[in-house]
Amino acid sequence: MVDGIGAEAVLLGMPGFVVRAVVEDDDGEVWGAVETTATAVGCPACGVRARSKGRRRVQVRDLSVGGRSVRLVWSKRRWTCPDPDCGRGSWTETHPEIQPRAVLSERTRRWVFGHARRGWRWNLTQERRLGLVLCEARHGEPGAGGDQAVRS
Repeated sequence: MVDGIGAEAVLLGMPGFVVRAVVEDDDGEVWGAVETTATAVGCPACGVRARSKGRRRVQVRDLSVGGRSVRLVWSKRRWTCPDPDCGRGSWTETHPEIQPRAVLSERTRRWVFGHARRGWRWNLTQERRLGLVLCEARHGEPGAGGDQAVRS
């Protein structure tokens, strides 16, 4: 352990997350269940301590590990402001490494599109490691249709 962080979280390398479970499926894909480490947050509008409304699971592709594709399943918290005078209502937690509605973690997006912009030629092995079909690498210059990737 490093400063109370488990070995899995250190290997994940995404500060602010804790790894709850890691499994490998029959296809060799690694699935990691992650949560943020924050225990209390304040309402972004009024600052009152927020109340939890449960969790919602979000899946994103992450960098491959040992040649195997990785999918992170983030159980992100849903919060609500208990102050009846506050108009904020509810919201979900955010983290800079997993953007809202993303299919890739930010570090994976940076890696993929950084290589694509430098003209790196993709092949099916690299796509399978990430569990993706990369639209930009097959259809013109990066940015031509937006930096998009879809699941294979």
